[in-house]
Amino acid sequence: MNQAMQARIAPVAWRHFPDGESLVTLEDSLAGADVAILASLRHADALALPLRFAARTAREFGARSVGLIAPYLGYMRQDTRFHRGEAVSTPLFAQFLEEAFDWLVTAIRTCTALSACSRSTGSRRPTCRRRRPSPAGWRQVWMRC
Repeated sequence: MNQAMQARIAPVAWRHFPDGESLVTLEDSLAGADVAILASLRHADALALPLRFAARTAREFGARSVGLIAPYLGYMRQDTRFHRGEAVSTPLFAQFLEEAFDWLVTAIRTCTALSACSRSTGSRRPTCRRRRPSPAGWRQVWMRC
């Protein structure tokens, strides 16, 4: 993928302190770069905060833009309150990501959840594009935050 995009690949180093806190380390030569961070958010609770740290650190190092490529995007199933007292986490998580990233690419079955989160957070409407061949109706979604 990096050759097709004429991109440089650099790892995001991530380690934990004994108390469980995360330390994220990036290359510091990002001035003027468009940074894309590739990570699944299948375990969003464990990964979301370190990804936000990585995005913020990339900006501190001069990145022009920071995006997230997340083949799986967590928290998209709770786009409505099904029972009293439940959090509607889809727009909350969308806002959390929107504050950290300039753009997002993900694969989802429908655009319903992303449309709901864009209405809830006031962000721009996501653009949904069907990618062929499309296994079981999955869509590639380009969401500009």
